[in-house]
Amino acid sequence: PSHLPLKAHNVILIPADPLVPPSSEEKTAIQWFVRRGGRVVATGPLAANLLNLPGIVLAKQPGVDWSKFPAKVLGPISRRAPSVLMKANARWKGGPPEDLEYYGDGGGGTVVRFPLGSGAIVWWADSSPLTNYGLQQASNMNLLLNSVGGAKGTRILWDEYYHGERASLWDYLKKTPLPW
Repeated sequence: PSHLPLKAHNVILIPADPLVPPSSEEKTAIQWFVRRGGRVVATGPLAANLLNLPGIVLAKQPGVDWSKFPAKVLGPISRRAPSVLMKANARWKGGPPEDLEYYGDGGGGTVVRFPLGSGAIVWWADSSPLTNYGLQQASNMNLLLNSVGGAKGTRILWDEYYHGERASLWDYLKKTPLPW
């Protein structure tokens, strides 16, 4: 997070189901990235913690089955995507009026957009639409493309840092002939 670009417009960070808890400094760095015009497309309940998103609650019973969620709002994220299919164990349950719930059901939102400064956070309840199977279902590919936005001049950063890929320079060099 401390190495996110200062020029954040047209830069998208995708932390899909982060596993490692963030430090407060990392949370702040990501918030400032978004405020400078960056976009974060994050999935899962732990991503809500990473981004300090209010109103995310876990389902009483984990969703092991794929469920269809209809579009609740017509807009740039739901364009050509009348419904999405995902395994959702979490929901967004309300918040300030500027928050925008694009998909969901009676239990709450499953795809929500949170504007922040010059940028935005798009939160999905689960990363299942990003899987090989998930991308082929309902309008999931359009959900991904719409969440990322326009392709021209866009730089996408797929996060592995919060999956434990925090290798140092020495860890990398150990895999080369240099130690010999």
